[in-house]
Amino acid sequence: MTLTPNVVPLVALVVDDHDSSRYLMTSWLNRAGFHVIPVATGAESLALLAETPIDVAILDVNLPDIDGFKVCQSIKSNPATNHIPVLHVSSTFVEPEYRAQGLKGGADGYLAEPIDRAELLATVGALLRLKQAERDARKHAELAEIAHKEIRELNTGLELRVKERTPHEARPEVALHRIASSIVTVRRRGRARAYSPSARSSGPSIPDEGASPWSARKPRMAARVPLPASPSMGPA
Repeated sequence: MTLTPNVVPLVALVVDDHDSSRYLMTSWLNRAGFHVIPVATGAESLALLAETPIDVAILDVNLPDIDGFKVCQSIKSNPATNHIPVLHVSSTFVEPEYRAQGLKGGADGYLAEPIDRAELLATVGALLRLKQAERDARKHAELAEIAHKEIRELNTGLELRVKERTPHEARPEVALHRIASSIVTVRRRGRARAYSPSARSSGPSIPDEGASPWSARKPRMAARVPLPASPSMGPA
């Protein structure tokens, strides 16, 4: 991994009590464009992290004062530093159980010494890309939440303005309430007929849909009166 020129260099913290290992990793990272801060103990690294912004930490496991596992746990449990990717390196604790212990303790990677230059730089670059992707995802989520909040506020304001400008009688909910309350169901002779009270003054009620056309009352017919019999004609 090589940084682009004219870009503020990333800061790498190298923690290793072996002078030769510390020097070697420092030189590799320097040539890749990093600004490197080398320290030899866990206490020095924690004191530095409390005062200096760090982009990535390369942390030896076998330190003389505080073991690297505890240093890593301290970094990851602190909200001010838990975003920093931590890469464990070790020439002593190389068995799978130690690697698992380091990763479970919060480390983002684990390399066993002797370390190859290309492997170190590729691993550091991958960890930095991963952390950058996480930051970008959080930023996009925050921007989306802000946009949703603004839209909700705009919709609420628009509804209030519409209600203020719309007369009470003309509001849709008022009209629907009037229509619903005007429907009356009347049972007559076992048949239900729906009508509006306002229609009584203007004409006959309209039968329900599906009702028999003969359900309406038929007009009464006038009674027939028998006509008087005509007189019979006798012989002339």
